Amino acid sequence: MSQTDANSIKTNSNSGNKIPFQPASLDIWDKKYRFKKKDGTPIDKELIDTYVRVARALADLEQGDEKREYWFEKFLWALK
Repeated sequence: MSQTDANSIKTNSNSGNKIPFQPASLDIWDKKYRFKKKDGTPIDKELIDTYVRVARALADLEQGDEKREYWFEKFLWALK
């Protein structure tokens, strides 16, 4: 995913229209939610990395691979 895609959200799943995140939103993500190593090196390179990490953590609480994948997709969709 390109940096532009990582820093915007779609307004409609059927269109290519996107709304860019405001600098303040990206700053909050970077300081509060972005996963980093102890030395501050980002592990989550883009917003989508954070979305995938959180969706996976939530879905992994489900029993069975099929349920985990189903809920992973649902959670990822909701975060996007």
